[in-house]
Amino acid sequence: MLIKSIVFFGVLMMIFPMLAQAQVGDLKSNEEVMVIAPFNPTIRKAHRILFLPETDTNKSEKLKINYITDPKIFPSNIPMEEMKAVKFVEKRPPNYSQNFVKLGYGLYSTPYAELFFNSKLSKESQVGIYFKHLSTKGEINDVAYSGSSRSIAEVWTQRIQKKHTTKLNFNFKRNLIHYYGFYPTDYPAEAALANDNFKEDIKQVYSKIGISVDFKGAYDKRYQNWQVKLKYNYFWDDYESTEHLLDVGGHYENPVEVIKADKQYVGISVGTQTFYTQQSYSWLYSTTDSSQGYFHGLYHAIPYYTLTNNNFSLKIGAKIEMAADSNAAEFNIAPLVKIDLGIVDNDFRIYALVDGGFYNNSLSSLSNENHFISPYVPLKYSKSKYRIRAGIKGHYTSFFDFNLYGEMASFENMPMFITDTLAAYNNSYTVIYDGGSRYTVAAELLFKRGPWNVNLNTQYNAYKMDTATRAWHKPAFSSKLKISYYALENLKLTALLIGQSKMYNIYEGEKQVNAWFDMSFKADYHFRRTLAFFLTVSNILSNNYEVWYAYPTQSIGVMGGVSLAF
Repeated sequence: MLIKSIVFFGVLMMIFPMLAQAQVGDLKSNEEVMVIAPFNPTIRKAHRILFLPETDTNKSEKLKINYITDPKIFPSNIPMEEMKAVKFVEKRPPNYSQNFVKLGYGLYSTPYAELFFNSKLSKESQVGIYFKHLSTKGEINDVAYSGSSRSIAEVWTQRIQKKHTTKLNFNFKRNLIHYYGFYPTDYPAEAALANDNFKEDIKQVYSKIGISVDFKGAYDKRYQNWQVKLKYNYFWDDYESTEHLLDVGGHYENPVEVIKADKQYVGISVGTQTFYTQQSYSWLYSTTDSSQGYFHGLYHAIPYYTLTNNNFSLKIGAKIEMAADSNAAEFNIAPLVKIDLGIVDNDFRIYALVDGGFYNNSLSSLSNENHFISPYVPLKYSKSKYRIRAGIKGHYTSFFDFNLYGEMASFENMPMFITDTLAAYNNSYTVIYDGGSRYTVAAELLFKRGPWNVNLNTQYNAYKMDTATRAWHKPAFSSKLKISYYALENLKLTALLIGQSKMYNIYEGEKQVNAWFDMSFKADYHFRRTLAFFLTVSNILSNNYEVWYAYPTQSIGVMGGVSLAF
């Protein structure tokens, strides 16, 4: 039956296309028929998915924990006893050693002594004493006797109160030198008298005693600042020349609000400097009376305005002054401008300075600059027409500081030292004055790191004089290098190198003073906190270089000593 059905179905499938083709042939015509009917797509075959898909959420369920608490009160059996008050004992400040004494002795019969003493009289008052002495009997080959000594003594007291501070100071200085800058063989008759009388003939002693009072403080709650200084000095030498100085000065400043800034002040600074100098030259002209004195004074007033805002500061003013002496008086007005600007987080500061004015040359100041001046020298005012300085200073990291600057100045009556041909042995200096200009480049460097400490100061000056052919006894280049190293925690080694370029003098024509440098060494060993020892070796290369023309220095020197803090 099945086979018959299959055969019938196959015959039918063969006959049906033929019938359909015959009908199409019968219906052929030129008409077009468009049949529009909905499109119903169907899936003829499909496979069943045998599982239920779901996403993987990686869910984690919290573990349920049942807490069981059973609070209990624990009994405390702490006995309560009566407490006694603790006795108050005032804490004493640590006892720091602020007093210091240093003693030493070296070659050429060279004793050395130095003392610092400070004491607190009360909570407001202090007193201090300072003393220093250094002398030598050493001689230098070929030249005359060169022994010298220098002594300084100072006593001061200070009272610090809420609104002001008062300081009183007494001081004394004595400097003994010999005019040894000549060859005794050139004066055989005098050299034959090589005894104490001959030494007395070339000896000079400069002495000065002084007293000063300094008042300063804040005047009221607005921080009005003020200061008053009073000073008197009396100077004399072994040739009976004398000099009196009366110096009175001070300043007052008051806060203002001119523009918006952190701090602003207007103020005025005043000063009077009066000298009365009496130089004795009877030793030079025995028949001449030298009792008449010479008056020379300097007086100034400086009104100014200062401003500070963040990393910028400014000071601007005018210096109004008068220089007067026994013969005439001269007035001058000089600018005063100071500018300081911090950059790069204040690690670097750019600054500039413009000023000028008079300077009062005195017998005391000239003998301090050059100990070998003649007992009689002319005195004049020096005047700075202008001085302009610009530079940059600051620090790099925490171990390097620097200050670099350039300067130009124009001046009148700058003092210069040349050989005094009226001196008995042509062994002292007189003073001449000349104007001109000066250009300066300088550097100050400081390096501190670990056990090392290096300090360098160097300066170059170029002078152009108005009438003089050179700036006499003024070196163009000078430098100082100091290196310290802690070899041990209590052992400090220090090397010092100083030097300068050549300079010139007038004596029977132009004379050259050769360039020089001096190397020294020092060791400080702290045996205990209050006890230390030192050893100094100076002029290690033993060069008899000349600091002034015809004045050589001693050769190598050695000094040792001890210091005690108490």
